[in-house]
Amino acid sequence: MANFTKNFDHLPNLHIFLEDCDHIDCAIYTDSGMIGQTWQVAVALTGPLDDNFFISDFGDIKHLVKRTLRKSIDHTLIIPNTLNTHETENLSLRFPNGWNYFAPKGAVSVIPFAEVNQETITQFLNQTLQAQLPQDYHISISLHQTQYQNGSYFSYTHGIQGHQGNCQRLLHGHQGKIRISIKGQRQVSLEQKFLSFLTSGQSIHIASASQVASQSDDLVELSYLASQGRFHMTLPRPRTLILPTGTSIEAITLGLANIFQKKFKPSSTVEMTCFEGIGKGSTTLIHPDHSPP
Repeated sequence: MANFTKNFDHLPNLHIFLEDCDHIDCAIYTDSGMIGQTWQVAVALTGPLDDNFFISDFGDIKHLVKRTLRKSIDHTLIIPNTLNTHETENLSLRFPNGWNYFAPKGAVSVIPFAEVNQETITQFLNQTLQAQLPQDYHISISLHQTQYQNGSYFSYTHGIQGHQGNCQRLLHGHQGKIRISIKGQRQVSLEQKFLSFLTSGQSIHIASASQVASQSDDLVELSYLASQGRFHMTLPRPRTLILPTGTSIEAITLGLANIFQKKFKPSSTVEMTCFEGIGKGSTTLIHPDHSPP
């Protein structure tokens, strides 16, 4: 194809962008434990114009970014390259903070940095994507946490044993909002009070009773076999919320609603909505006279 960019030397910074190209849901390693994270992914691309005066078709950019995220960090535990790991067909991790994790290799992403945070993940993605493009194109990724806007948010990790995709991975996570309304009115102070009671300001791991292999006052051992392989984890009991049913967003919403009903004993019907990351979630009603179904 012809390169028409030379006809626009007065526009050297011409680029195209996608503000909401995709989302990342993952868990990241920190010295204090694992944290569930969600980011909205924005992308900008510069390069030569083709004979349609395109730098690229937007669909092609989105496909490249989505494919790269699915093959790398999305729905994984992201760790730095400074941690000691033992690899066979699976990956065995013993963390300095007392957490242990055993999982198939694909469930863990190692990035070439000493720390895992928004900046290093952004650098990793930019390097990974740039390596797939011709030299005269330049791609730039930025990560945003839009779920913080106008909402009370909480961070959690979980795994869904029966899921046939990557949600089965025991340590992937999300950061989402919780919304509590009474008679159609948001109750922001009640949201924050409930989340303070539930999480104490920390990321929590949500497990189902069927995933628990053993527990004490200090530690919980979780284990299950899923289609991708065996998952096993030991983590602090205070950082774990064990639900009697499952760990889907529907089960989480019902479980949190039941906890809310028992703790706060509302005198009016309460609507509770829990978000799994950005733009998706589940809603239930809490009635004053009985627990949620």
